[in-house]
Amino acid sequence: MKDIESELYAQIKVHFSCDKRRVKFISHLIVSLLKITQSSLSKWSKAIKGEQTLDAKYKQLQRFARFFSFSPRLYAQLVWQVFGKEQKVYLTLDRTEWKQRGVWVQVLMLGIAHQGMSIPLLWQTSNGKGNSALTTKKALIKCFTNWIFH
Repeated sequence: MKDIESELYAQIKVHFSCDKRRVKFISHLIVSLLKITQSSLSKWSKAIKGEQTLDAKYKQLQRFARFFSFSPRLYAQLVWQVFGKEQKVYLTLDRTEWKQRGVWVQVLMLGIAHQGMSIPLLWQTSNGKGNSALTTKKALIKCFTNWIFH
């Protein structure tokens, strides 16, 4: 995992104009998110490596989330640079849905197959239940090709 973190750090520092600590934190956060599947800051803070206390990691995550502006395009380009360099790259297209507070949420996700898991590249969320429309799938793939290859 250390090699992935080093490679990820090298790729991230090219795209982010912030200090070394933040870039290192972002790389640790991404690797931590790949290790766990839950989405709560308290669980994320346990997965992030470092010598800080859990409380300090939790507060660091809170500060980061408060001031960080997420760019889906930059994220997709970064993931592609790290995992899309292999000779053969397999893309995955997956759909999932669940009911949250009485409303159906559907996620259509395009990812890269890597070592038995799918690493998300980009996704589309919608309210509803059932299959995703073909036009939505095509739009997701077109967005990917525009962001990565143009």
